[in-house]
Amino acid sequence: LREIRQVTMKRHKSNEGLGFSIRGGSEHGVGIYVSLVEPGSLAEKQGLRIGDQIMKVNDKVFDKVTHAEAVKVRDLVRSLVLSAL
Repeated sequence: LREIRQVTMKRHKSNEGLGFSIRGGSEHGVGIYVSLVEPGSLAEKQGLRIGDQIMKVNDKVFDKVTHAEAVKVRDLVRSLVLSAL
């Protein structure tokens, strides 16, 4: 059984990419999953893995978010604490 892990990422510059892509969303009837982790990226360094389900970002539960909402949170928030499964 997989355990929920906490992954913390903090941008140093507001335009800095975190190095991961996501797929899924409530409009597809599924959660938000990591579809790509760029080698050497902040996401990889912090232990995010392809296939991880993002359960929560900061205090926002990700069980019913659309893909667009999830992308907005990922791209706009300066500091992310992800709960990943």
